[in-house]
Amino acid sequence: MMNSRNLFWQLPLMALVLAPLWLQPLSDFLDPEQSRKISKSAEPQRNFRMDSITLVQIRDAQEEFLLNADSVVSSDNQETLELQNPRAVLKGSSDKIRVSGQEAVYETEKEILTILKDVKLLLEEGTEVDTQVIRYLARFRKVKSAAALDFKGKDMRVTGTSFFYDLNSGNFRVGKRVKCNIY
Repeated sequence: MMNSRNLFWQLPLMALVLAPLWLQPLSDFLDPEQSRKISKSAEPQRNFRMDSITLVQIRDAQEEFLLNADSVVSSDNQETLELQNPRAVLKGSSDKIRVSGQEAVYETEKEILTILKDVKLLLEEGTEVDTQVIRYLARFRKVKSAAALDFKGKDMRVTGTSFFYDLNSGNFRVGKRVKCNIY
């Protein structure tokens, strides 16, 4: 009889002493908030990384631009793509522009391509533009920049602090502190 009496008080005592080992996992298991945290953390991230990519944008059965890059990384919401060493061909009604830089950001919803750091534009007739940043508004097929530029043509050189180029009409405008040298 003595053994069963000892067992009667020893079992609750052991459960109390070992409570730190089993109480937290049990309370986590029974907590509905904890199950939500687990299900949220189990969702996959919605970003990606790719190397050596080519992106083509086509509108109305016509290729608008071709974009190559060494790598691309998306944001969590996939609204922006960050590109390394981008090289693009922007196609207008009558001509093409080749653009290169060190970095780029493409905003997918707004269809805006921003190319940064040592940007070079090469027009078909051999004209070259050097600047630090450009923005290509794909919906409107326009290239613009508010950075200083160096525009080199066959027998001329134009510098300024902003420019605008319309791929549909071919109009090119340089603004603010414009200097022109004709050779």
